[in-house]
Amino acid sequence: MAGVITGKHMLYDVTLSVNGVDLSDHVEKIEFSTKTNTARGDAMGDTQQYDMALLLVVEDIKVSFFQDYAAAKVYATINAAWIVPQTYFNVVAKASSAATSATNPQFTIRCFVKQQPLLKGTHGDRHMSDVDFGVAGNLAIAVA
Repeated sequence: MAGVITGKHMLYDVTLSVNGVDLSDHVEKIEFSTKTNTARGDAMGDTQQYDMALLLVVEDIKVSFFQDYAAAKVYATINAAWIVPQTYFNVVAKASSAATSATNPQFTIRCFVKQQPLLKGTHGDRHMSDVDFGVAGNLAIAVA
């Protein structure tokens, strides 16, 4: 169909568990990215410079939550992990609440709370909490 843009995959019901607590219904936006760490390589002096791929790196996970101060919700879960230094926990994410499979992989990684706002927003607007989870372990990808 000319002129029609269609998405191959839409995010409707991302699942996100933080330290064993399901916070999926509070997620507005999630950014869970990997990149290749590179190092500068030179051949024959400076005449041919190129980047060499080294390692796969998982970047900080960034999540925009709808804030909720109730027990076992966003603030209670994140703050409990943040308030105690060197608390590490698993963050588990999937693109859909459907069963884990090759077309809906489950990503699990050990993290810590790197940044969380205690109070953020504009008068009359949604109360959001943009949390950064620092990576502290290897990424596991389950497909079954």
